[in-house]
This record gives sequence, C-alpha cells and structure tokens, in this order.
Amino acid sequence: SAGLDPDASRFYDPDYRPVVRRMVALVVATEGPVYTDLLVQRLARAHGFARAAGRIREVVLGAISRQYGKTEELGRELIWPEGATVGAIIPYRPSEGDDARDHSDIPLVEFASLAARYLDDGADTEEAVRRLAAFIGLGRLREATRQRLEAAVELARLAARA
Repeated sequence: SAGLDPDASRFYDPDYRPVVRRMVALVVATEGPVYTDLLVQRLARAHGFARAAGRIREVVLGAISRQYGKTEELGRELIWPEGATVGAIIPYRPSEGDDARDHSDIPLVEFASLAARYLDDGADTEEAVRRLAAFIGLGRLREATRQRLEAAVELARLAARA
C-alpha cells in the first residue's frame, strides 16, 4: 500500500538496499518506537521469509539510518521515529486483529503512559501493575512480565517528577 514491492529474490542484492531502507523508514514512522527485532520480523515477513535471523537481520539492521534515535529497554533496542523525543513517554497505541501486538512487544514508554493515569488516580505500584495486567488481558503474571510492568510504573513516576 505504500508503493513498495518486496522482492525476496533481490533482498541480498546491494542494489536493493534503497528499497529496504524505505521499508525500514515506513515501519519506523508507522510503528515507532519499535523494537529492532520486530522491525526485522516485519521486513522478513513482507518478503515471505519464514525466519528473521542471520543475514536477513544484518541487512535490515544495516538499513537503519543513523538519523533514528535508539534506546534500550530491558535488553531490547528501540528505534524511534525521526523527530521524536527519544525516551519520552508516549500514549498507548491500541492494536487489534492481525496487527495486534503481544504485550511483550509494547514498549515500556507506552505502558508508562497508562501507569501514569493509574498513579494519578492514587494507585500504588502493586495496584498500577495489576491494572496494567488487567488492561492487557492478563490474569496471572509471570515474573518477567511483572518486572516489565513494574519498570513501566517506575518510568511513569520518574517522568512525573521531571
């Protein structure tokens, strides 16, 4: 729909890199901030590749322009759209249907915007975490998910102090 025609047969061709760069720009502008591993997956799928590892990852990561800001969240790199305030809390962006994101793929800066609302309502950390979990449809929390949501609450607290 963006006028780009993915061509898997040319993916590794250096002459095809401008197309890959335009695809990266489109995904980052549309979905950013976006985790680099998701960016690699999006481009791999667009080209019909079942896996997004090795050389595919190299090509996509090599196409990420230096103009994009980057941050790290719990060991995952986020790529920020051009002109965005890197690291700033951003409004939660709902996704549905085929485009629905797994909660693990939602950046903490989005969860923090929800957590800020709960904190403004007087919630403590535990209540804010439970409300975040309920919002994303989780009844029981694994420890890793709890830690992510607690990090989002702390991020919301830090932003409120700034």
